[in-house]
Amino acid sequence: MSVSNPQGKSLSKRILLMPLLAFFGFVVVACSSDAPENARTDSPAEAISPVEAGSAAANLNERDIDAFAQQFVGVWRSVYEEREMLTLNADGSSVSSYDGDDQPAERWMVFAGDAPPPGLTDNVDPAKHYIVFVPLEGRPRVSEIGDFGPNDFEWFYLGNGRRNAFSRVR
Repeated sequence: MSVSNPQGKSLSKRILLMPLLAFFGFVVVACSSDAPENARTDSPAEAISPVEAGSAAANLNERDIDAFAQQFVGVWRSVYEEREMLTLNADGSSVSSYDGDDQPAERWMVFAGDAPPPGLTDNVDPAKHYIVFVPLEGRPRVSEIGDFGPNDFEWFYLGNGRRNAFSRVR
């Protein structure tokens, strides 16, 4: 049994069609939006807003690379995993730890994409800056530096585009 409105159209058909139309409208809107090129989709941490630090200069390569690198010296905690710590020392050594367990020491350095060290020229953009970690054994890990401020910074792993962000502890 269906109830008719004054125009004689069946309300039960309208009631059934409304959720279906709303669903298709949602699908069209969701599928038409463009996702950022390097967006990670494998972690709930992606919902976290970008680091709210002072943005890097418009042309990062105008900075003095040594002065810029010295700003990274200190102890940092991952924004995504508070048990992950990173210590960057002024002598170029670094220690990363997870839940208090130190990983093997590595060397680190910051470089401009227009002046990469020998052997690290693959996939670097001359207009950007990078941080590289060189383990005692194994291949160097290179990440593009994103936003950087005195107390926060982010990087993107070149191999997979994944983002990591850190806040200064001291």
